Amino acid sequence: MSRPEADEDAKRIDRWWIQNRSAARNLFVEELADALALLGIVAGVGVRYMHRAIPGLRRYLLRSTRYHLYFVYNDELVVIVGIWGATRRTTPRFAKRAPSMKIALATPESSTTVPDKVTRG
Repeated sequence: MSRPEADEDAKRIDRWWIQNRSAARNLFVEELADALALLGIVAGVGVRYMHRAIPGLRRYLLRSTRYHLYFVYNDELVVIVGIWGATRRTTPRFAKRAPSMKIALATPESSTTVPDKVTRG
């Protein structure tokens, strides 16, 4: 499951990838789909990422595209918080996303699914 903000991150990154990486236009969405499938099987992958507003936050590196997938999970659900460039020299600002993420973990039906492919329009 992902929050709408994470869906927007994925769409923005996919648009950039299509415009700037013509030799591998689908690499980002393919790598993202593989990571989401893995999280569906083994939610505890990746490493803990300390964030005071989002306890239990983890990140998983999409190696080929160099993006971090940030997520939290419980026994029933994985919630994607956001996607952030691993090579950026800044850290993600997810504090504004914390309230909606907490609601998603508490009420799984409020989450949206991440599509296998990012909708391209």
